[in-house]
Order: sequence, then structure tokens, then C-alpha cells
Amino acid sequence: MTNPNDPTMSLAVAPTGEVAKVAVQFLGLTKREYFAAMAMQGFLTNGSSIVAATGMAIMSADALIVALNE
Repeated sequence: MTNPNDPTMSLAVAPTGEVAKVAVQFLGLTKREYFAAMAMQGFLTNGSSIVAATGMAIMSADALIVALNE
């Protein structure tokens, strides 16, 4: 299951398979934000306006999350 609010990067796992027992704070992008940023790059490269690219990037990110969860 892909949660759009999960962090982009995974947790480090110890060789035993256990998650390291440390306080973890995620300062990066969520999966939804990361997917939208990647899509927006493509739309802007192909000449879309910033306003159009923003809307299409968000819709693309949401569609990707839905497809990954199927």
C-alpha cells in the first residue's frame, strides 16, 4: 500500500532485520510531493505554463498513487 503522506526515503534496517532503535525525524518530501515534483519537471520541460504544470503534476501524482495501490 502506498500512502501519499509516507516519507520518500525508507528507514535504515539493521542486519538482523529490526528497525534501528533511534529517534527518526523526516525532513524531506512525502511520496505525493516527490511524485508531483518529478511530473512537474516533465511538464515544464515540454513547455507547459507553471499554472498548468502545477495542476497536472498534482493530478499525475494522485493517479500514480492510485495505480500503485491497485
